Amino acid sequence: MSLVVRDRLQDRYEVVRSIKSGGMGAVYEAIDHKLASTPCAIKEVLASALLGSSSAYVLASFESEMRALAGLEHPNIPRVRDYFEIEGKRYIILDLVQGQGLDDELADHLRLTHQAMDPAVAAVDMVQVLETLSYLHSCQPPIIHRDIKSANLIRDSRSGRIKLVDFGIARSVETQKVQTQVGTPGFCAPEQMAGRAELRSDIYSVGATLYHLCTGRLPPAFTFDALEMELPDCPGLVKIVLKATQPKPSDRYATAEEMARALRAWLRNEGSAKIDPVCLPPEPAITKINPLASAPVPSNSQHGLWVAVLAMLLAALGLLYSDYSSRFGKPTPTPLASTNSQTRPIRSPKKDAQFNQEFAKRQALAEKAAQQREAQRLAREKLELAAERERLAAEQVRQQRVRKAAQDATPRTAPIAASYPRSEFTPHPDTKRPAPIESAASNPGPPTSPSLPDGLTYRRLSPSASTYVGTLDNHSVRLHLSKSRSSGLDLQREQAGRLAGMRRVPERERSPGEFCGWQTAGNTHYGVHIKDHWLTLIEVKPAPGANPRVWDPINQVIDNPR
Repeated sequence: MSLVVRDRLQDRYEVVRSIKSGGMGAVYEAIDHKLASTPCAIKEVLASALLGSSSAYVLASFESEMRALAGLEHPNIPRVRDYFEIEGKRYIILDLVQGQGLDDELADHLRLTHQAMDPAVAAVDMVQVLETLSYLHSCQPPIIHRDIKSANLIRDSRSGRIKLVDFGIARSVETQKVQTQVGTPGFCAPEQMAGRAELRSDIYSVGATLYHLCTGRLPPAFTFDALEMELPDCPGLVKIVLKATQPKPSDRYATAEEMARALRAWLRNEGSAKIDPVCLPPEPAITKINPLASAPVPSNSQHGLWVAVLAMLLAALGLLYSDYSSRFGKPTPTPLASTNSQTRPIRSPKKDAQFNQEFAKRQALAEKAAQQREAQRLAREKLELAAERERLAAEQVRQQRVRKAAQDATPRTAPIAASYPRSEFTPHPDTKRPAPIESAASNPGPPTSPSLPDGLTYRRLSPSASTYVGTLDNHSVRLHLSKSRSSGLDLQREQAGRLAGMRRVPERERSPGEFCGWQTAGNTHYGVHIKDHWLTLIEVKPAPGANPRVWDPINQVIDNPR
């Protein structure tokens, strides 16, 4: 059961509100009562998220990996305060980042201006992200984030820094022996989808995020080509994104710092006309420190800054001199060589005492007013917090009543068609699926020597990966098959169910352990199919609808992989 408002963990962390939730767990805003009631964030990792064929390895390395993350010290990474386990659930306590995610910022920009984010602004933000990745990749051992996307980048409302959050699937290079297909489709690299993430996989994700912010469109999922933006005014930025999202890791930027240098060069050339030159990120001497967050003044502006400071000092001295003259009269200068007491200015003890009393009185009044304002602010915040808690409690009760009413009104045997994903594709009624396979243990390998469908060309990439490319009924078809180390049940319930735009198909419609889902982007149909340890990525252009002359050969390849 998930946490609710006013729940306490370890008699210390009190839940204030829910920030977001998903299949892996949830994130809450809380108050740390043992640390001056400071705000913090609680990330709840469910026990089911740590189960699978490699559960023993994941559970054994959970504490060591969290200690490594707790040792990170970077201004763009929230600090890990604590982590513990309660009834099979893992809880991570982090610093609370108050701000807006770049995905929400892009959505607001599209709603108000009907245009995507300014490419120069997006490039400056990505330089900060690359500085953070350069720090992570330079750790010993290096750390791969594996989930860089707009939703995991938050602009801090206080400092303006781009904070990198959600290290739930981050892994160090030493723990890469066992991997599963994790990440967000469209933002993760092809080798990461196949379970072979590396340092340059994060660079691909930065390029896909830059594509999302500059175009306002999500990057296509399961693509085999580099991402190319249609920005005629920014040809240099188009080339940077094109290189960062190459399908082969060797064709991308070698390091995060190399891509950051390319973005800085573009900002100083093409992007300088669209953004204030003061905000351009300089070349850092040490890449572990983010120079963009402090916004240093370039060298050509130092003289103007010193002149302004000197002018302010002279003005302050003039005000002090005029105030002194009005109170005690204009002083008479005393010659240095003279010791005659008659030439010295006459001081009035009475006026000094009056001045000191008036100054002390004003200072006491100012302190009292400041204390009153602070007390009023704290009272307002307390009332607002109480009202928010009452509203959340009422909303929780209302949602429980709605869920209960929906459960009571839903029949126990719902039509099968209601569970299908929202899509234009419906299986052809005459298309018959082959007999289901009992389990991966009873039949662990694919059939031998299957017949190749007409119109498709077969290419074997490795003992556990192959591709099919060709044309079926005037439709361009690409199929990529790869063998997964996890069981079909793990992939069905842990990975495939979380793919963007995908929804589950009931098991009674397919063989046990089988899952398929699809989505249509433009005129292209993207699909994914998982069965008996085989993951099949499908790309058909144009979208075939329910054409059996396209789907029958594809189903033949899916049912007889090699």
